[in-house]
This record gives sequence, C-alpha cells and structure tokens, in this order.
Amino acid sequence: MTNLSPHVAACEQLLKVLEPKSEIVVETIDTLERLEELWRIDSEAYGNCSLTLEEFSAWWRRYEFGSRNLISQGRIAASIGIYPLYPEQALLFSTGQMEESDLTPVTLTECEQCPVSDWYFSGIVVRNDLRGWGSPLPMLLKLGIGYWLASGHVAYPLSAWAIAEYSAGARLLNFLGFSKFKDGSLLPDGYDLYRLHLACEREALTVFRTRGL
Repeated sequence: MTNLSPHVAACEQLLKVLEPKSEIVVETIDTLERLEELWRIDSEAYGNCSLTLEEFSAWWRRYEFGSRNLISQGRIAASIGIYPLYPEQALLFSTGQMEESDLTPVTLTECEQCPVSDWYFSGIVVRNDLRGWGSPLPMLLKLGIGYWLASGHVAYPLSAWAIAEYSAGARLLNFLGFSKFKDGSLLPDGYDLYRLHLACEREALTVFRTRGL
C-alpha cells in the first residue's frame, strides 16, 4: 500500500464519499489532554508545517470550536479545523504578506459579539494507524461544516480560505467548491491558496448540499 501521510489519506477517503459508521461521534476539544492528542496527530501529518503545541493551544483557547473531531473507542480518529480570522489578517494572508503560522484566530467572545466573514480551513487529518479506515470521514466533513454554519458565528458575504499542500488536498478543496486564488510561488508558505466565496446563507447551504454535505 502506498505510504500516504495522514492528511493525504484523509482527503483521498473523503473524496470517495463512503457511508459513515454509526458508532462514531463528533466532538470538540474539551481538555488539554485531548488537545495534545490532536496535536500529535497533526504534527505527524504536517511535519515542520505544523504549529507547536504552544501555538496549537493558543488557537484552541481563543476559539475552542475550531476543531471538530471524530471520536472512536475513546480516541481521536480524525479532525477538521475551521477557524475565524480577523479581516486585516485575512487580507495580509491572502496577498502573501503573512504566513499561516502568524495567523491569530478571532476569540469566541468576539465571534459571539460580532459574526465573522473570513474563515480558515486549517486542515483535515486522520490518525496514522487508521489509514484506509475512511468510511466515517464524510460524517466528519458533513457535521463539521454543518456545526460551523449553524454556530451563529458566521457573517455573509463569507470568504473561506485554505492552502493545499498535496494534490489530494487540492482535489478535496475543489470538491467543496473552493477555487485556486493565488499560486504558491507568490506566497511565503509556498503552497497554493484556495478561496470559497459565499454571498449568503442560502448559497452556502446550496453549495454544500449539492455535494451531499
């Protein structure tokens, strides 16, 4: 079997859109121990591109709903990250004047006071020992995006941003409705930047529902 990274394996399995298993549940991070578990999975997937544990913790403390995780037998099986961005940072990031590692999520309190228009899809990962175990992953994507849109923290018109480190990631972003916004050669991180623009809630629901989400 091809030795794929957890990130690539997750994207490949999501693109197959298999049926979910009923015993899988989706949760947010609620303890530091669970956060460190997710960080280890993320570090394995992204290597040097991953945040440090301290940075990872800082993102979680600012916006605790940013990561939605599939929990199987008491352990994280896979995770998707969607975080709110300040408009000034989104502009700098999208124009190549800021690296991903320098982004700072909007706080939960701020999101509750004023919904946010710029969001960052930080990635999707699957645990290393579950490569090829892909059937619950569409449930993660469906519920993760569903909870995000229903959070009350989203403002329209909306721009969702994401970078594609692998071709599988680019294909997944295209499946979700993202299109390439800027070539990686023009960005400090060196990866292509993708954007999904949604004018209103109706358009958002239509885009994802037509994709079975």
